[in-house]
Amino acid sequence: STPLYSSAASDVYKRQHVNNNCPGLILGVGSLTNSAEASLFIQMGANFIVTPVLRKDIAYLCNRKKIFWSAGCGSLKEICKAEELGCEIVKLFPGQVYGVEFIKAIRGPQPWTYIMPTGGVLNDKNNITNWINSGAICLGMGSKLISKEIVENEDYEKLTKDVKNILGIIRNYLYCWNFCLDDRNNATYHPICINYGLSLIHI
Repeated sequence: STPLYSSAASDVYKRQHVNNNCPGLILGVGSLTNSAEASLFIQMGANFIVTPVLRKDIAYLCNRKKIFWSAGCGSLKEICKAEELGCEIVKLFPGQVYGVEFIKAIRGPQPWTYIMPTGGVLNDKNNITNWINSGAICLGMGSKLISKEIVENEDYEKLTKDVKNILGIIRNYLYCWNFCLDDRNNATYHPICINYGLSLIHI
């Protein structure tokens, strides 16, 4: 993996780019695989941590620091363990492997479980609405949103257009069904777009 000191995410935090230019933006990082990495970014000001798997060391660290964290899970057992460790929103990864039916099945007996599918979430109206209909509380996006081509070409105009389109799909869906962002089945639903390396959350 790329050393943290030379990663794009580390550079952004060190330059305090977000604090200086986007004070209203909530910025986190992922996917992190150990507490040392998590501790480094928390010290640099990360607002939340995302992991690809359930890591107790990261859970304990984030809980002590009162930092929001989301653990990657792939079974009901892992989900329950993550919730026992204090995980509020579970990352279903890879989402395209498990699909919308997995979320429906989990939320049947456990409607209190908040799931964020990551992987398989596309910039597509049918895809996004299917995930929302399944009971997903938010959506995680990585390379399907911030592609290698966008980064290499610094095509931020396309990125801005794509993010606006995704958020527009979500807002229109919620409006058409008379939902609002703070009340759907007694849960709190927020559209979230995440790039693993730099994690961007829009509320």
